Parts: sequence; C-alpha cells; structure tokens
Amino acid sequence: MGTADVEDVVKDAAVAGAAAYVGTTVMEQFNMATFSLEPAEDQEREQEVRPGPPPQVAAQKIAGALGIELREGQLEKAGMGLHYALPLSWTPVYMGLRRRLALTPLAAGLFTGGAMSLIADEGITARWPSPRARRACAPCARGPRAA
Repeated sequence: MGTADVEDVVKDAAVAGAAAYVGTTVMEQFNMATFSLEPAEDQEREQEVRPGPPPQVAAQKIAGALGIELREGQLEKAGMGLHYALPLSWTPVYMGLRRRLALTPLAAGLFTGGAMSLIADEGITARWPSPRARRACAPCARGPRAA
C-alpha cells in the first residue's frame, strides 16, 4: 500500500466518522420532530410500551449478557456510546463501497447510512420488541377481523 493509498484510507475513515456523527444527530432531531407531530394518544401509547430509550435498552441487554450490572448514570453513558458507535461501526462498509465500487463519497455515504438505518432501526429493533410492546401490538398483528 503506497502513501497515496494510506492517505485515501485515512480520508475515507475521517469522512465516514464525521458523516456518522452528523447523520445520527440529524436523524435524532428529525425523529423527535416527527414524534411531536403524532396525536397525543399515539405518543402516550408508544411511551407505555417502550421499555426505555432504545440505546439504553441495547446497552442493558449487552451488559446483562456480559454479566455486568450498570447503574443509572452508567446506563445513560453506555446507551449514548452505542447510539453513536453503531453508525461508526459501518465505516468499513463505506470504505469498501468507495474503494471496490468506486462510488462517490455522497453515494457511498447515503447507501451505507440507509442500509444501517434499515437494518438496525427497521430490522433488528422491530424484530425484537419488548414483551410489553408485543402484548400491546397483538390485536394489531391479528388484523381487523380479530378485533
């Protein structure tokens, strides 16, 4: 690997890291804004079934699997760490798209961010809801005839 290649890799890593931070921060604001537009009943129902902020729930599950007990302040910090670390963990995907498929930084970034969001938010989170959320959504899952 030549000097130019190393410089390109470092640039890609820096761009991916900055984009991950900015994208996460922007989506956080967007999600809060769209949530505030929902009817009050929907907001209340969502708060009732959520076991907590998703990053903190993930941090608690990971810590539990490792046999670590987190206190409240630690849980918040670990949750925020996961919240920003998840998009950063996709840096190699971005770099691979840039190098192997010769995508522009914007195209590689949009593809990487979109894929990460779909997999993490719509795939993993939706696939493993809390027991409370599953009970609350059971009538919806059966369809209109079951009601």
